[in-house]
Amino acid sequence: MRLSVRAKIILPFAVLLVFVGVIGTAVAGTETTNAASTQFDARLLQSSLTANQSLSQLDAARTADLRLATDTLGVSEAVAAGEIGALSRLLIPVVGNVTASTAVLVVVDPEGRVMLRIEGGAGGAAVVSLSTAESLAAQPDVMRVLHALPGGTDRRVFVSDGTSGRILYWVAPIRLTTGQTVGAALLGQSLNEIALGVAASEAPLLGLRDQLRLVLTLIFALAAALTLLVGSATAAMLTRPIDALMQSMRVVSGGELEHRAVIHSQDEIGYLAKTFNDVTASLEEKTAALERTAFAAIEALARAIDARDPMTFGHSERVAAISLEIADAMFMPEKEREALRRAALLHDLGKIGIGDQVLRKPGPLNAREADEMREHSQIGYDVDCRGSQRSRSPVRPGRRLGMHRTA
Repeated sequence: MRLSVRAKIILPFAVLLVFVGVIGTAVAGTETTNAASTQFDARLLQSSLTANQSLSQLDAARTADLRLATDTLGVSEAVAAGEIGALSRLLIPVVGNVTASTAVLVVVDPEGRVMLRIEGGAGGAAVVSLSTAESLAAQPDVMRVLHALPGGTDRRVFVSDGTSGRILYWVAPIRLTTGQTVGAALLGQSLNEIALGVAASEAPLLGLRDQLRLVLTLIFALAAALTLLVGSATAAMLTRPIDALMQSMRVVSGGELEHRAVIHSQDEIGYLAKTFNDVTASLEEKTAALERTAFAAIEALARAIDARDPMTFGHSERVAAISLEIADAMFMPEKEREALRRAALLHDLGKIGIGDQVLRKPGPLNAREADEMREHSQIGYDVDCRGSQRSRSPVRPGRRLGMHRTA
């Protein structure tokens, strides 16, 4: 497959582009990742600490809310007496002040039976009616708090499935002033809400990852654009004088020997163009010399033909002189002026093929002789055609009308 010079120049840049895109980006990514590893690790540690801090703050907030519920004056007495209405009036404000939008407060008696359920929401806290007898007696953490079983504690945390998803509960006992446990309070929050708060603390870490990807993409795009720009500019700069030289060669090969390649570069291409112009000038000079020699011979032949008949001696030269006067009056270019002069000198060249008995006959010509005399223009045309095919003379073939057809 034949490739142009432009393609041969751009091809290495295309290979370089692939190299930059595949290997270069990988190396740049590795170096950038290594350079950013310290910052990335610091962000990771900070994100982890932030998540732990968020969970610690959440635990402290829910513990404080739960303590407020169990220590509110009158709560323990209402639980011991089973006064649900009084208990609701005391605990609804507590749940309403919890910052979690999915907060739920459950109060159980010493047997683990649910006495009261209050749920928070956008419209505030409200008591949820219990359609059936609910019990948390099967929940070990609740029973440990209620009965102070071995390994029990005043506070427990566990996860339970609810109607709206999994809920994290904090459990604490409700005691009278005498220290007797009369029930327990459970304060819960949706795990989905907790997870959203922790995920928000990891946003800076994810932002760093996305920023790194964006930087690598921009590096590749910039390298690709720069490579294509440099390649195209270099190819155009190198091939422009070559294209001009090739165009000049086509013009000269068409016969325009006076044409010259105009290339101003000082490199090898400029030297080649100068050599081409020198060769063309030498060829033009030698061709012009050959044409002058050939036309001089034909001109001498035309004079010799005129000399065959004393009546027409000098006729061609006089026609040529008149033609030049007409050309000057018409302000014809020098090239066309010379062509007209030569055509005038050669217009009777065909008489070389006419016999002397016809050409120099003193009396009128008969019909056959007249036809033979008229053929001298065709004979001259044929001679001029054969000569013009071997030269670049301005007298071109096909100008038969320029030769008179006299009777």
